[in-house]
Parts: sequence; C-alpha cells; structure tokens
Amino acid sequence: MHGDGALFDYEAWASRAYGFAPFTEIFNVTGQPAASLPLFQSKGGLPIGIQLIGRKNEDHRLLRISLDLEQATAWTTRYQVIHARHFQA
Repeated sequence: MHGDGALFDYEAWASRAYGFAPFTEIFNVTGQPAASLPLFQSKGGLPIGIQLIGRKNEDHRLLRISLDLEQATAWTTRYQVIHARHFQA
C-alpha cells in the first residue's frame, strides 16, 4: 500500500522490472554481488557481455575477478570513450 492509501500492484511492477533487467532482480533481492562485463564484440562491433555473480558478502572477490578479466581481455581499449561534453544541447 502506498502512503496515500492506494494499493501497490506488485505484479505490474515486477513485470516492468523483469522486462527491463531480467537477470539482475534476483541478486538484488538476495544481496549477492553481481557484475556485468562487456568482454566480447559481435562481428558488427556491438558489445557482448557476461554477468558474474558472487557469494553474499564477498564483493571483494567478484571485483578482483572482474578486474582480472578486464585486464586480460583489454576490453576498455576496444571502445571509443564518449564524453558528455561532445554532445550539443
């Protein structure tokens, strides 16, 4: 129930949430750390990512593995950095 007394439609909310980010919600609920890394590229140059999941309260291990993968694949050098200052209002 909302503060104004209106009923909260959990099913509608969950449907929208799962539609937007279907692979993250469960880890938000369980408190497990998760990382998404764009390690690969399609033939067309689009990023292809993987999602890593860690044990609860072991964020440091997940971050270490993520850093190791980032350095081993050098994915940060494959993409042109886009800065907001390059866009005109």
